[in-house]
Amino acid sequence: MLTTNFNKMFELRGIKNPYTYLLQQGFSRSVAWRICEEDYVKIDLNYLETLCTLLHCTPHDVLEWKPDSDAEDNGQHPLSSLKPKKKNTRLSKLIEQFPVDKIEELEKAMEEIKSKSV
Repeated sequence: MLTTNFNKMFELRGIKNPYTYLLQQGFSRSVAWRICEEDYVKIDLNYLETLCTLLHCTPHDVLEWKPDSDAEDNGQHPLSSLKPKKKNTRLSKLIEQFPVDKIEELEKAMEEIKSKSV
């Protein structure tokens, strides 16, 4: 079954109150609630595109695949790359504990990585 996990992207982007954020971006209350609670069976592609634009990500970053059976979960299926990964320590948590005198060095390294990926 394909599902979405926008909450992962909200967390990665440092958005502490996704519902309020979505309202500020023009989403209706009901759509914002459904996105935050992942309480929908289908998502309109216009919403998906808008969310990916706002969160600076691709659908691949928010789609997750949970196989319906063990037979599908053999690692060979093309959707296997969408299986949820183990939850990593979030960058914001790491940065909170980062030594202040090393922040500038970290920023430079991150800029280098960013420039190489563009």
